[in-house]
Amino acid sequence: MNTILPQEQLRRAAERFADSLVDLFTGILNDVASQVAIDKLTVARAPKAPRPAAKPAAKPAAKPAAKPAAKPAARPVRRSVAQLQETGKRVLDLLRQRPAGLRIEQINKELGTSTRDLMRPIKLMLDDRRMRKTGDRRATVYFAS
Repeated sequence: MNTILPQEQLRRAAERFADSLVDLFTGILNDVASQVAIDKLTVARAPKAPRPAAKPAAKPAAKPAAKPAAKPAARPVRRSVAQLQETGKRVLDLLRQRPAGLRIEQINKELGTSTRDLMRPIKLMLDDRRMRKTGDRRATVYFAS
């Protein structure tokens, strides 16, 4: 007597089911692919609209003077450590004259610089603890240490 274990029966049933799914999907995909191919062959293209007739040539208008080509934006020059330290020293000297401290806008006004020019030197001075600050964002006040 040849008895098949339940696990083997289950495996064989799963294989039959998987095979039937593969066959089913293969048939569906073939049908869809053939239908798409037929649709592509039978699609009638709409005729292109006729182009408007060209206007009779008139006197060419005088062309405006061409603008000079704009120069490409210059890449910012990276400042050396010595330049950053020099700027930081100028800020520090100014802060020593003002014990009450200054905001960056006030430092810019005194030194004729911009906030962007001062951010790295001030950061270096803060890291070296040669300068300290209180407050956040626009309320930040810098002091000489």
